[in-house]
Order: sequence, then C-alpha cells, then structure tokens
Amino acid sequence: MQFGVKPQNNLEIIYNNISGNEQPAGSQGKTRVYNNLVVKYSPAKKIDILLGADFCVQQKSDLSDSLNTANMYSGLLSFRYKFTPKFSAMLRAETYQDENGIMSGTYINTDTVMTGLQSSGISLGIEHKPITNTYIRIETRYLKNPDDLKIFNVVKGPRDFRWEYILRSGVTF
Repeated sequence: MQFGVKPQNNLEIIYNNISGNEQPAGSQGKTRVYNNLVVKYSPAKKIDILLGADFCVQQKSDLSDSLNTANMYSGLLSFRYKFTPKFSAMLRAETYQDENGIMSGTYINTDTVMTGLQSSGISLGIEHKPITNTYIRIETRYLKNPDDLKIFNVVKGPRDFRWEYILRSGVTF
C-alpha cells in the first residue's frame, strides 16, 4: 500500500506499507508489517530537507524468546543545498536498529551473543548534474556499530566502524 499527499508545493508526504508472511514455503509463518514514512520539505528554492522513518514488526522473531514479536526501526535526516541547478551538496545522518535481525540477518558479537545489525552513520556528498536527467555524485560515509559488533572486515581484523568512499552516476527517466 502507498499513500502520498502534497499539501503544499514545497511539502510532500509519502507512507508505504508492506504486510504479510515472507518466510520460505514450508517454514513456520511469521507475519511481518513494514511501515515507511518519507517527508520532503523545501523551505527555500535551494534547500531540500528529507526525513525518513521505518518501523517493522514480525511475529515469533525475538532472539531471546522465539514466541515473542520483534521489531526494527530506522531513520534518516538529510539536507541538500543547491548552489546552482547543476551543483549541490548534501549531509545525511542515519540510524538502523534491528536488534533481532528480522531484516538484516544475525551476527555473533564479541560476547558470543547472537544479535541483529545496529548501526548509525553520517554522510557528506556533492553532486553534479551535467544534464537534467543525469547525475555524478561523490560521497563519503562513516558507519558505526556498538563496540561489541565488529562486522566490518579490514586487513588488521574486524572493526565496529567503517569509512566508505562512493562515486556514483545515474540517469533518470
């Protein structure tokens, strides 16, 4: 299900929902309800603010008691400043909290306890639009997990944080 409204030219609100059993055939059914909310606000011609939030519940999925319902949530806040119609910069903060691994899968932490992904991050990027429907984006992103969740592998061994450097390009139709 999707529901969207644009109460003003500079404000857009979109709600998405997916519900159902997403377990493989022949396994125990677990109803999942996934909710997503996106709010885009442009207080000025050169500024865009994006707020995103996700909340998911799934039956019989708690790691400490498999009969209990588990949940997951995530969120992001993004700011974009358009220097010109062709150049912009963005800053984004995000969090992803899936303690029971219902969406992310599970990991063994340094205390040998099974857990889901819990991570937060911040990104900074610049974007160039050579023509209206294309873009080239350079971005750096820092992700951090709890100290006991060392899932990012590097030459010196696993860590609880990671730096990413991303170059993207795309075309929209």
